[in-house]
This record gives sequence, C-alpha cells and structure tokens, in this order.
Amino acid sequence: MNESQARPCPENVTLSAAKGLLFRQASGPLSHDNLGGMRLVLLGPFGLRPKMTMARRALPLARALSARGHDVRVVLPPWDCPQDSGRIWQEDGVEVVNVRLPPRLPPLDHLWLTARLLRAALRFHPRVIHCFKPKGVAGLAAAALWALQRLRLWRGRLVVDADDWEGWGGWNEIGGYSWMQRHFFAWQEQWGLRHCDAVTVASRWLEQRVGEMRGRRGGVWYVPNGVEQDAGSKEQGAGSKKQEGTRAFKGSKVRRFESSRLTAHGVYATWNLEPSNLQLVLLYTRFVEFEVERVVGIWRRVVELCKVAREQGRKGARAQGRKVAEEQRSKGAGVRLLVVGEGFRGEERELARLAVEAGLGDSVDIIGWVEAEELSRFFAVADVAMMPVDDTILNRARCPARLLDLMAAGLPVVTEAVGEYGHIVEDGVSGLVVSSGDEEAFAAAVVRLLQDANLRQRMGQAAQHRVRTAFAWSHLVEAVEAAYFQPPTSNLQLPTSNFQLPTSNFQSPSLILCVLVSSW
Repeated sequence: MNESQARPCPENVTLSAAKGLLFRQASGPLSHDNLGGMRLVLLGPFGLRPKMTMARRALPLARALSARGHDVRVVLPPWDCPQDSGRIWQEDGVEVVNVRLPPRLPPLDHLWLTARLLRAALRFHPRVIHCFKPKGVAGLAAAALWALQRLRLWRGRLVVDADDWEGWGGWNEIGGYSWMQRHFFAWQEQWGLRHCDAVTVASRWLEQRVGEMRGRRGGVWYVPNGVEQDAGSKEQGAGSKKQEGTRAFKGSKVRRFESSRLTAHGVYATWNLEPSNLQLVLLYTRFVEFEVERVVGIWRRVVELCKVAREQGRKGARAQGRKVAEEQRSKGAGVRLLVVGEGFRGEERELARLAVEAGLGDSVDIIGWVEAEELSRFFAVADVAMMPVDDTILNRARCPARLLDLMAAGLPVVTEAVGEYGHIVEDGVSGLVVSSGDEEAFAAAVVRLLQDANLRQRMGQAAQHRVRTAFAWSHLVEAVEAAYFQPPTSNLQLPTSNFQLPTSNFQSPSLILCVLVSSW
C-alpha cells in the first residue's frame, strides 16, 4: 500500500441518497458483449490482516480482474485491524475501502457495520458484488443484497465465495465461538450458499458439497487459491504478525528465536554447524491441519531413520573408499525441524513439551510468526518441507495457501492425500504424497528427499513450475469471470454422495428484515 495515497473514508451517504443509489444501478443482463470493463465490488468479512482470506485470495483476484480491464473496488470491515478504519487507498489499480468502524454495541454494531458495507458497495454502482465467506457481516450483506434483488431495488449479480467450511465440522469446531454463534454461522453458511446467483469455491470438496446443496440451480465455480508473479515477495507472508521479543520454553531444550535476528547464514551459525553437516526440515503451519502428537510421532521416525543412515555412513567409511564414504556420510547428516508459525491456542508450546518428553528437544527449533520479507530466508535454507494433514472436513474443504507458498519457493513438500493437498502436489513429480494417517510412510518420504539431492532439486523445480502456471491468478481469473457471466440457473447435475454434512435447526426468518431496517 502506498501510504501517501491513503485518505479518510468519505462521510456516509444520506437516507435519500442511499435509496437513490439503489435505483440507479446498471440494468440489463450480462452478456459477452458487455462483460469487459464491468464495475465489480469484492466485499469481505474482515480486514487485510491478520487473517488471510482477503489478503491472499480477494485482493490478488481483484488485481487480476483490474489487469483485465475491470473497475474493481474491495470493501472491507476492518474490525480485526482497527488502525485501518476509514482508510482508502489504491493498490495496483484496485480501490481498497475500509469502512469506518461503529461504536462497540453488540449486536447492533454488526448490523451497523453491515449497513456501512452495503453503502460503500452500492455507491460504486457495481454490476457484480462478490461476497467473500457466507458468514459474519459479509453473510449479512449478502442476505440484504439478495432481498434487494427480490424487491427489484438492485439489479446486479450476487456471487458468494467459500474458501473454507465454516459450519459443523469446520471452523465452528476450532473458532472459539459461543453456542449461539456456532448455530447461527452453520445456518448462515448453508442459507447464504443457496441464496445467490453463483458460488466460487476453493476446493473440489466444496464444489461437490455446494453443488449438492444448490441442486439444479448450479452456478458453482472451482477457483482455488493462487499466486501472483511476484509471489515470493508480495504474498508469502500476507496476514502474518510479528511477535515482540522471545518466549523461552522453561525446562525444555526446544529453542525459541526472534525471527528478525536470523538470516539464511545465521540459521547455520546459530547451531555452530557447517551447512553440509545440517539438513533442515521446515514445518510452516497454523496448527489447524493436524494433531500435534502426530507431528512428534512423524519427527521421531525421521530422526530414527537418519540415525540409521549415519551409522551406515560410518560403516561405509571403514569398509569402502573415501569418495563413497563421503556420499554415505552426507546421507546421514544432522537433521533439525524448523517450526515457522503459531497456533490459535498456543499449540507450539504443546509441540515443544511433547518433543522434550520424546527426547527430541535437541532437534526441534520453534521460530514463531515471521514478517513477509523474512519468510524467504527460511524457505531458502530448508531442504524439505513437511505438511501433515488430518483427514477432517476442515482440511478437505480448504485450499492451503501455505502449501502454494512452499511450492512457489521451489521447496519439495511431503504431504498427505487429503482434499486439495493431494491435488496440488503431484505425487512423484512436484512432491511426495502419502496415504492419510500413515506416519511410517510420511517419515520415510521425508528421509528419501533428505538423502537424494537430485530428487529434491527436480521436485522443487517441478513444484515451482506447477504453481506458477496452473495456480497463477492471471489464469484462475477466467473462472471468476465465468461465474460473473453465466446466468443464475443451469441444468448442471452433480453426482450425489452418501456423505452427510452436520446440520442445524437454527432458524432466523427475521434476519433479512433486520438487516434492511438497519441499512436505512
């Protein structure tokens, strides 16, 4: 963001002006003839940081749409980054509008914030409003827009984006919500995904489930997360937050470092080891993908296999020539686990505790959150990245941006065949994919990469090529434009499944009325 371009948000429009905006929307159906140069609004559920959806999904998409000739505005409710309240700036041709935050008066402030989002979106006269996530204030705004369509007060196209499963089995289980919030979000998600003109989804799992929910209406478009051409500098750390100082894990040998003090060479100097004597395995995570115990179990097996390799290297030094002995010794080099990231509930502390109990404290180092410009340092020094994934609804539904980051940096990744993880990584080509829950196979795959430098290089290059072609936003934007263009109904029929999603009986028939009243 160019700070010199930031300016205060204009005052809210009056009641009569707001009503006038509704009737002055562009009318007529979309067609190939008038698709180019549309006015588009991408409306979010929160700000650009610290959460990743808007920074890593909506904003790059907006830039890609702008590059194709559209006039794009991103409208945000920055309740999670209040320092951006009321600020507007231009970013690569995209206008980013952070509405003013209302006073804290739960739950009225949510309705008030929804009203401000609607005003900021409608005064742009958009042909399409794309609401990211069918929950929270973005879901409330989508419900109000759907009602305005039914009342013929707005003639644009309403598109909803789902990049996670928010209800039962998804973020409801780990989001720390109250009982009422969990039931409301579960209802809001399923209602919102049905009551719109089209839905963009980030995974094949969501494509099938949402398709079953919408039935013959269809209008479900697969749009995974992507990367931009300068992904290494602009995207990799989006949404990260810097920790002030360091926190030691008392009584353990697991070390915690302040990331700003480490450089690529500093990582090696920290342990007083030559690069040739040290191999680093990177775990880049928010700890929502797996149970911590599984990581410790996998790492224990990796360390054991590396010890066997070192022993073979010693035997080779005695029984074979010097050249062969050096090769064997490199296969048994020292190995360490670098943990970059923190969990929502301090899971990194639990990882430290379990590692010490398992006798692995000397081989684990926890870095914590790092700034965007620092992530490349750890990607550069790592030999292999591991991304274990439990087979849960949450993991099936999501498209992992961190996995794309690792591959864009040219790192070979070991992951499990769960949802998009097994789709993004081509097993044996751009990484290694093992069956879900097979810790023995996972550890063996990590060690296989550690022992074969040529394989690491080949897979790293293939991973980088795959991400920068198949998952480039300049390519994915075409599917989004199709979602903006295709008529609301279709004869699309998806295969049914025996898999049943958890449901909720929570109902709120007065929701839309409340939002409309609050909007005026």
